[in-house]
Amino acid sequence: MSVLERLGLGSILALHLALGGEYARQTPLWQVPDEPAHYNHLVQLLDAEPGWPVIEPGDYPFERLEALKASRFPATASIEGIEYEDHQPPAYYLMATIPFRLAGEATADRVRLIRLFGLLLGSLTICLAWRAARLLDPDDPLLALGCAGFVAFLPMQLTMTAAVNNDALANAVAAAAVCLALARPNGRVGQRAWVLGGGGLLGLALLSKLTAVAPVAAALIASELLAGRQATRVERSAALRRLAPIAGLAGLLAAPWLLRNARVYGAGDPFGLRAHAWAVACTPVAACQPRSADWIAERGLGDMLWRMLRFGFESFWGVFGWMGVFFDRLAGIPIYGLLALASLLAGIGLALALRRIAGDPSAGLARDRLGLLAASAGATLAAFLIYNLEFVQHQGRYLLPALLPVGLGFSLGLRELGRWLAGRVGLPQDRSRALADWLPLAFALALLGLARLGLYHYIVPGLG
Repeated sequence: MSVLERLGLGSILALHLALGGEYARQTPLWQVPDEPAHYNHLVQLLDAEPGWPVIEPGDYPFERLEALKASRFPATASIEGIEYEDHQPPAYYLMATIPFRLAGEATADRVRLIRLFGLLLGSLTICLAWRAARLLDPDDPLLALGCAGFVAFLPMQLTMTAAVNNDALANAVAAAAVCLALARPNGRVGQRAWVLGGGGLLGLALLSKLTAVAPVAAALIASELLAGRQATRVERSAALRRLAPIAGLAGLLAAPWLLRNARVYGAGDPFGLRAHAWAVACTPVAACQPRSADWIAERGLGDMLWRMLRFGFESFWGVFGWMGVFFDRLAGIPIYGLLALASLLAGIGLALALRRIAGDPSAGLARDRLGLLAASAGATLAAFLIYNLEFVQHQGRYLLPALLPVGLGFSLGLRELGRWLAGRVGLPQDRSRALADWLPLAFALALLGLARLGLYHYIVPGLG
């Protein structure tokens, strides 16, 4: 890494921590989705009779929670009994006990210090994004910095990272698996490191949050398949069999937790998901969590698909509070419209890049790595869609485990489109490449401005 690249990455991390620290400090208590339930998980873990929380009916007091949201969680209100995240795996909460204990007795101090801990986990994801981009294109440090900046300054990522929840750890684990998998096809990772790293990360995903399991598993499987893409059928079968030690190590790491859940919730519920579904079940008159079948029956499939697309897109970039505070306009232009235009342009550029790489016989490794990124992102999208088959949960934040592949694809698309356009207007090739290569970093800096706008013009006045 050159001195300038080191300075660039260091600046991105410093800006992420500085602005993220303001998010942690100025976002009112409990004004991030599910934060009270995650905090209460920690409280139960460290109470006078410590032990793993058990999710039970009554842990989701819907009417009281809705009243607290409507009143903006007044300082005198209690969040006791909001415990519908008690089924979550233990890794994040064990780590978060350290800032919890260091902060003293004041709840506000505890929350803010745990939020800062989440920012440190987010910084790890930023570094992994930089590393993944360098693996994809070792000759373009600006692409790596642009990808790192995208991950660092996406407003929704900052919001969820500077909060009490296990998302930041899950996203970091997913990003680490992508980096490991990207390094596998060209022989940079030996078999022992591959098994230990892959099994360790898959096990940690199982112990962090289930949203990380699909992208981690997809990245590992895709990498092993791509490593044997030119091999014979027998050799490809052997490559798949090499995944068995990874699965075995992951199962060994997660076994104590899964066995505990089987003992508490029943042998058929090792992840506590069925117990969670019972705990958050609503009475017929309380529409706590709309079901997709009911939504389609009442409003039609087209309405649900449009809402999923629109709200999912908006809440991937940034919707604040409990999904109720939206970006509005900037200089009279809808902010989400600008983001949609940028996404369209990046998508066109990515298509151009894929066409160029597909026609280049020497770009086999790049094709493999892009396929791996697509597999990991596709697994996250598939999990999101499967979840929405039952419940109307169109929140784009559930796609953040795919943030590294999305950020890398977005940055690559902007660079490719910039190069193509510069060539079309007749600029010299060297000059056009130099200008286009700055586009991903320029967009990341625009996201930095948008994240700052989100905090001071939407979160503070809209939720305080």
